[in-house]
Amino acid sequence: MNDKLEDIRLAHERLDIWYKARVGASSNTLPLGLTNWTYDGDQHVPAIEKRDVIFMGFNAGGGEGSVVPKVGRSERNWRTRCSRLSNKAAHEIVFTELISVPTHNQALLQLNEASAREMMRASAELNQAIIAYHSPSIVYQTGLTQWHLDAVEDIYGLKKRNSRFRLNHPGHRLLVHYDLPDGTPWIAIKHFASPGFSKEDRGEIQVYVSQL
Repeated sequence: MNDKLEDIRLAHERLDIWYKARVGASSNTLPLGLTNWTYDGDQHVPAIEKRDVIFMGFNAGGGEGSVVPKVGRSERNWRTRCSRLSNKAAHEIVFTELISVPTHNQALLQLNEASAREMMRASAELNQAIIAYHSPSIVYQTGLTQWHLDAVEDIYGLKKRNSRFRLNHPGHRLLVHYDLPDGTPWIAIKHFASPGFSKEDRGEIQVYVSQL
């Protein structure tokens, strides 16, 4: 097995141990969600082959459970938007999460920044192993709230390069450009579910990325 792929497995194992110790393992404990995954049709499958683009969401397993039996309308919308933004088919993208442990209520986790940061930090080793394995040309991260940005900059050792505001709404941030320590661009963007995310927003992000 590829050593870096094994690093992902071991990091996932350590995160599972940390998570169960934190929440207390029981029959009601949600399993860790799938990370380092892509699509085969509507199925989530491990991203064994290296891919060039990583999308990092906020929370795997937010809601009632971390195992997704089928792709629902919301996920199809997410998948389509990721594909359109990156000009990649869904099976050409790696998906993972800033917080790779499941929660019953994602909204409460959003409100509890201290808990969210703790879980984000615990998940970082896994995400760093995923990035090291794929050596992507770009990482997209959704979420532009200030605590999101402060947390990822600190935890992942990012260096801020630039920011852009929405073309038709100059007071609203569209993206923040960081670099990972190895120079890989990390682009934090408005969440696709944010009010008013538009075709124009997508085009502006694509233009910016094309110039990197």
